[in-house]
Amino acid sequence: MSEFTDYFFQTQDGLRLYARDYAGPDDAPVVLCLHGLTRNSRDFQELAPALSEHFRVLVPEQRGRGRSDYDDDVSRYGLVQYVEDMRGLLSDLGIERVAIVGTSMGGLMTFALNALYPELVTRAVINDIGPEIAEVGLNRIKSYVGMVGPFADWNEATAYLRSASVDIFPDWQYSHWADFARKWYAERGGQVVTD
Repeated sequence: MSEFTDYFFQTQDGLRLYARDYAGPDDAPVVLCLHGLTRNSRDFQELAPALSEHFRVLVPEQRGRGRSDYDDDVSRYGLVQYVEDMRGLLSDLGIERVAIVGTSMGGLMTFALNALYPELVTRAVINDIGPEIAEVGLNRIKSYVGMVGPFADWNEATAYLRSASVDIFPDWQYSHWADFARKWYAERGGQVVTD
């Protein structure tokens, strides 16, 4: 697995946000991987090393996720703010052109980055989002955002994820669910919580 460097940067409103930086070859083009609403950089821990054979890969965590600071002002948890945060990351690193892999909310961020900064985005891969957002998908997201956990241990977190998503991944074994839980959650204060 390719190694990454931890990179922290400051937003215009004073938060310290985190990104994984997979160096790639010298002078390689840059790929920016953007996670979904309730996710973090670990979603790309298999893809980023493979991409880094040919590209520099940046995998940020949006405010309030993973190792990025949490914002006390809930009004700043929105698409336009996330886009400006990513523009700040790229400016901080002196990056003027980037390909993007955007999953779900990250796909929406990709659309917005391209609309606001058309000279920035060279290519895009969009996953789990499209021009129409199905109500069933929105209702599924609403059913769990901010509603689950904390869990007493990893087995409880794994069991919850399986029960909530077995219809999406019916062939997964326990090991798949356990790996998924380790990407979604983190251990803090003796409990397993959404990361």
